[in-house]
Amino acid sequence: MMKALLAKVKEVVGRFFKDRKGDHNLLSTVGLIAIVVGILVVASPTLREQIMNMINNALSSASSFFNNAVQGK
Repeated sequence: MMKALLAKVKEVVGRFFKDRKGDHNLLSTVGLIAIVVGILVVASPTLREQIMNMINNALSSASSFFNNAVQGK
């Protein structure tokens, strides 16, 4: 089941990046990625911690970037 789901994600993401119009596929691609991440988080506590760390790192990097941009650095 996981292999089929990951294959579907790979197919959808591949179509999204090949499609030059792209906007209409954005919502379905983001939704599918969110579903896969949700399943992985529920399935593995270790992945849950790693994903939380990635999200926290991304948010702190974005915060630093915008703070530096506002301050003119």
